Amino acid sequence: MYCSMCGKKLSDVASFCPYCGARLAVQQPVPDSRKATAAPAAAPAGAAVPPAAGAQPAYSPAARAPGSGQAYYTAEFERQRCGLRPSFNAAACFLGFWHTLYRGCWARFLALYSWLGVATAVAFAFWAHGFEYDWAMWWALRIWPQPGPAFVAVVLVLLAQVAVAAYNGLTFNRYLYQRCRGDARAVWQSTGALAAGASVCLVAAMLVLVLFAASVINGTRSAGRLSQTPYPQQGQEITDYCTLEMYLILSGTSVTPEKEAQYLNGACTNFPGTFLHSNEDMESVGENATLYCDSTVTLGQVLDAATDSHVWYFIEKNAAGGYDGNLCCFVGDSVIDFYVTVWFEGENALVQLSNPLLYLASSPSPYDDCYYATSQQGAAFLKWAYAYAVAS
Repeated sequence: MYCSMCGKKLSDVASFCPYCGARLAVQQPVPDSRKATAAPAAAPAGAAVPPAAGAQPAYSPAARAPGSGQAYYTAEFERQRCGLRPSFNAAACFLGFWHTLYRGCWARFLALYSWLGVATAVAFAFWAHGFEYDWAMWWALRIWPQPGPAFVAVVLVLLAQVAVAAYNGLTFNRYLYQRCRGDARAVWQSTGALAAGASVCLVAAMLVLVLFAASVINGTRSAGRLSQTPYPQQGQEITDYCTLEMYLILSGTSVTPEKEAQYLNGACTNFPGTFLHSNEDMESVGENATLYCDSTVTLGQVLDAATDSHVWYFIEKNAAGGYDGNLCCFVGDSVIDFYVTVWFEGENALVQLSNPLLYLASSPSPYDDCYYATSQQGAAFLKWAYAYAVAS
């Protein structure tokens, strides 16, 4: 036998369809011509047909009950009485914290949302409290620091919220059916608990926003002092020769060995000549060169955007037929000085930056009081400069 509504195959003795809930026409036995029996009288129109003995009650989606939410839960409870799977409760999923309070499910609220709410508030508060350093780094240097423990805690809390929301949406209707013992009239509505929960959430959100705002304001102020702040001594040699700003640039930017050469080598394709006469020629080559890490912007454009100033100087011809010079980049009171080599290959002027030195601009004898940086640190500076130029 097949259902006349949905077409599913059913048992021959079924009185209703377990898939769509439609009532089925009762199969009357074929009268035996050998037995003279009177046909039973037809039931009056609209009268309920009793289910067969031992059969589950039929699911009727048209059943409704008065009151806010009772219509939904009356139909939902009827589904479960008929053995059908509970529906997904969108309100319990997306508004679980408040929805659980509104329905008076105190035990479920304590089990699922009380600890999660406290953990969320604490994680965001710690992140907001430490946001000053992150904002100062971004505002002054266009460097976003590596995620710290507070940020990781926020991510873990958000993932826990997604998991709890999905679980609550999938299981809430079955939980409420068991709690109310199948009676939709027992579904509770507590506007007072909802208002209290909303007030607590609003207060917590306002406190977190105040912490974030204070961190942004203090971070902006701190960013303006980075370029002139000596780094506090921690036994690291580099800190004797640069400001806090330069140290953060070099330590907060990482370059893999595979990418290092791309930030230290490039080419100038529009220099009209095959040799250099003066510092101006060296500057022309350097300013118009594009490093291999990014061919869309010239080195001069990058340094104009990222440094306070930069100078090309001290050109001389080397034994290999190329030219040597220097590039000084000023960032606050710190200077990073690159050794520049230029040679010609066909119509291209090739440029290489190497041997970076670090010293303070206020130093009376910078070349005697300097720090010999590594090529990785030089590449890190140029990578930061490109990132800063793009962000600006």
